[in-house]
Amino acid sequence: MRDREPYLHHEFVGKFQNQSARRMARPGERWSETLLRRAEEALLVSKIREEQMRLGVDEREWVGNEGNVQQEEEEEEEEEEEEEEEEEGEEKDTRNVHFGELSNESRPVQSSSEQQTMEATVSAEDMGDMMDQFTYIMHQKFLSGEDHQHFDYSKIDEDVSLDDHWLREANRDAEDKYFAEDDYDEEMQ
Repeated sequence: MRDREPYLHHEFVGKFQNQSARRMARPGERWSETLLRRAEEALLVSKIREEQMRLGVDEREWVGNEGNVQQEEEEEEEEEEEEEEEEEGEEKDTRNVHFGELSNESRPVQSSSEQQTMEATVSAEDMGDMMDQFTYIMHQKFLSGEDHQHFDYSKIDEDVSLDDHWLREANRDAEDKYFAEDDYDEEMQ
């Protein structure tokens, strides 16, 4: 299902999963299998990005952009630390801060990546619920005929053995057989 709707999977489940674990080799997996899985993963990521670009999602929130965002955040943190060090130097000189008080600048600042991981951390129960929702949506898309890119509905439409008319005929044949036996029993008596 993830291959069929990568963006939908990403929105419901994927963004809450550990992306680095997907890239790592799995126990007992051959190197060739790992490389193929990584290539397939890269293809899915490109599909997700295309959909994100089409929908106008902010570039910082694109899947696979975690490294760029993390680097930007680290640079911002370094700048903040430098500013804090300069301010601390000034505070030491002026001695304006009383013991036990914290100024706004000296409070720990959470980076946006830490905030995102806190938001992205989901309990196993919530993850299961989200996967169930994703599965339900995919089932509904299949049943409503919206999965035509991956499934040939015409094969089902053209297969007469799957039509409901056979049930009526089978019931009629059973009734005919029953009454034929009943008529035969009456003639014998």
